[in-house]
Amino acid sequence: MKNTNLSDMSFWEKFYKSRGPNNTFEWFLDFQDVHNSLDKYIHKDSHINTLDLGCGTSEFCIQLFYYLRGNCKVAGIDFSEEAIQVMRNLLRQHGLDDSVFSLHVGNVLDLPFSRECFDIIIDKGTADAVLRSPAAETAFCAVLVEACRVLKSEGTILQFSDESPEVRMDLLTKASQLCHQQNMGHMSFYFQEIGCRSGIERFMYVLQKTGPTGTS
Repeated sequence: MKNTNLSDMSFWEKFYKSRGPNNTFEWFLDFQDVHNSLDKYIHKDSHINTLDLGCGTSEFCIQLFYYLRGNCKVAGIDFSEEAIQVMRNLLRQHGLDDSVFSLHVGNVLDLPFSRECFDIIIDKGTADAVLRSPAAETAFCAVLVEACRVLKSEGTILQFSDESPEVRMDLLTKASQLCHQQNMGHMSFYFQEIGCRSGIERFMYVLQKTGPTGTS
């Protein structure tokens, strides 16, 4: 995938179709790699609205649902209809329905959700895919601004990535400035190392939002 335009919908449609209707895909990490780091950001005693941004066919947010003992509602969005169909099959196998886990075919640049409706947004590789596109930096910032729009004040975005902080922190600074300029709130951010796999270092970037609320 190294030299592929990973923002190309046709690539992902072909990719998921080739894997069949029942095969999940975890890109560079799975839930067990990071679950010990989540307690600081996700409180099990509070009902949490969660968005899986670019869910693909990952089981990450299904495992998150069980980690939270079902005390949450989860929405998953991906622009691949093939991926969403696989996820629908997977949810049925787990006995989960739309009352707790909704799936949407859509664009992360134009999310079909109202302002400030999610407590937690999970981005596992979606920003990395966007950065492998012709308009990489612009698209990355646009994704973050849109995510910030649907994130509640005091909410958190968790980005899981294999991109080094030397590069990602500069991009997050630019995206945070755009969020502020567009009245989406202020984003503070930092990173945490989550270990190596196959010689590749992986990171969790934590973005926390303050203000504003009540505007449309």
